[in-house]
This record gives sequence, C-alpha cells and structure tokens, in this order.
Amino acid sequence: KMEYLGGAMYKEYFNELKRCIDLLDVNEIERIEKLIVNTIKNRGNIYIIGNGGSSSTASHYVVDFTKKLDFNELPRVNIYNLSDNISTVTAYANDISYEDIYFEQLKNKIVNSDMLIVLSASGKSKNLLKAAKYAKERKASVVSIVGNFEGEVLKFSDYKLIIDSKDYGIIEDIHLSLNHVISSNIKEVYNH
Repeated sequence: KMEYLGGAMYKEYFNELKRCIDLLDVNEIERIEKLIVNTIKNRGNIYIIGNGGSSSTASHYVVDFTKKLDFNELPRVNIYNLSDNISTVTAYANDISYEDIYFEQLKNKIVNSDMLIVLSASGKSKNLLKAAKYAKERKASVVSIVGNFEGEVLKFSDYKLIIDSKDYGIIEDIHLSLNHVISSNIKEVYNH
C-alpha cells in the first residue's frame, strides 16, 4: 500500500520554490526587463523559445506581452514563440532535423535590434543551442533563463538568469512567475 504524503510533500515543494525565488539575481532581472523595454522602443522583435513545458510558457509570455502591454507609451510588442506554429515546427523537424526547428525560423531574419529569450531547465537542448549561437552571431541579444545545470546555452547568452534548482517543476514555475512580474512591472511604469 502506497503512503499518501499530502501536506508534507506540498510544504517541501513550496519551501524549495521559495528558496529558489529568494536566490534569484534581482539585478539581472532588472537588466532583462530594461533590454525588453529597449527592444520594444526600438521596434525590435522578441523571439522566445523552449521545449515541452517551457514552450507552453513561451506562449504565455506572448499572450501577456502582447495584450497586457497594449498602451500608448510604447509601440506594440513584436513577440513570437517559435514553437506556436506546430506545422512549421514539424516541417523543419521532418525535412531537416529537430535540432534546426528554431534556427531555421531565425535564419536571415533575426537582426541586431532583436532579442532571443531561451527558457529551459537544462540549457542543453541542441535546438536551443543552435538558435542561441546563431542569434549571437547575428549580434542580437540573447537572454537565457535556466536551471542550475551549467547548460551550454549560457556560453551564447548576454543575459543569464540561473534558477538554483534541478527540479523541472520549480524551474518552470519561476519561468512563468518572471513573465508575470516583468510584464506587470513594465505595465505599471508605462501605463499611468
């Protein structure tokens, strides 16, 4: 018979989540927020990528940054989750390789006024690495928000926010929280 852990398990999870939130580098979050604002002001594109749960969180970023930041002080936000069009993703995966699903969408498109946000637990997925490396070569700004796995994507990142966890749930919770806090703060500053 399996023992039900219930409240003890919940408390342990939430304590770990709180610990990781408390350790976040607030200065780096502010730098990322300023980069987002500058990219919007300069009418650059924000591309966001991730796999699995991080891909769905990337879609959530698009919703909040598109709808929440619709006001007169800033231009409309050009933000794109490169996994939102499943037909495009599967075409590249089938015809070229899964490793190329993001790179091919950025190829000859991303420029130095744009930015790429990489959401990942490990920061080691080949499709994310290839896209980040290409964005860096094109002089776009690269932001990586990752777990504590020393992922190779950090080598191609101008801005690095490392979440002190190897628990995918905790990392993905913080990915979403960062979307909410950054988009809400930008709205608060520019929508008065």
